[in-house]
Amino acid sequence: MSEEMALTEAETSPKTAGEPWTSAGSEESAGAAGVTGMESKLAEKEAALSETTERLDRMTGAVADLEARLAKAAASYRTLIAGVHPEIPEDLISGQSIEEIDTSVEKAKSLVTRVKKGLEAAATRSRVPPGAPPRTAPDLAGMSPREKIKYGIGGNR
Repeated sequence: MSEEMALTEAETSPKTAGEPWTSAGSEESAGAAGVTGMESKLAEKEAALSETTERLDRMTGAVADLEARLAKAAASYRTLIAGVHPEIPEDLISGQSIEEIDTSVEKAKSLVTRVKKGLEAAATRSRVPPGAPPRTAPDLAGMSPREKIKYGIGGNR
């Protein structure tokens, strides 16, 4: 039945060859409806963009707040680690996050260990026995009689 309607409309329409099917009035109303539809879609997209921009601004603020809190926590952690490890100079402990600080502490520990071993090795090489050697009487057996007399008078002490 729909085929018959299409044929009937085609036969009764004032269409000539090369002309579009719709009349000029209906083209204008269709164009106006299309523009109105596009304007409403544009308004929807602008509202969605505005909402997304607001969310982005809120997220950016939240990220900045979290970064500030992380920096404060890292500084507190760095101070705590410096107190726990007094053998490590504070300027060797660096980093902006807990992981970076832990890594720098491990590197500093190995450096301190190497320096301690080096100092201990140097101290061992140049070790002087504590105290003076005990005083003993000189060996008189190797002295000549003249040296023995001099020693006895106190001339060669």
